[in-house]
Amino acid sequence: MNLIAIVLGIFAILIVVLTAILPVIGAIFAWIALIIGVIGLVFGLLSNHTKGRNIAILACVLAALRLVLGGIII
Repeated sequence: MNLIAIVLGIFAILIVVLTAILPVIGAIFAWIALIIGVIGLVFGLLSNHTKGRNIAILACVLAALRLVLGGIII
């Protein structure tokens, strides 16, 4: 479970970072990254280890920050 959370968290972080400069497409991908991060967070919560959970939390925070700065979430 922890490995799945790590992979999903890193994938979500990559999506946010790589699409940070694109206005409309970046917002759409930030929503997708947020969903992937939440799924990774669920897997991380089911695991006994905390590394995957922490990476998924970081991915969710980065995606939410991207959405807040872009004006999508107020």
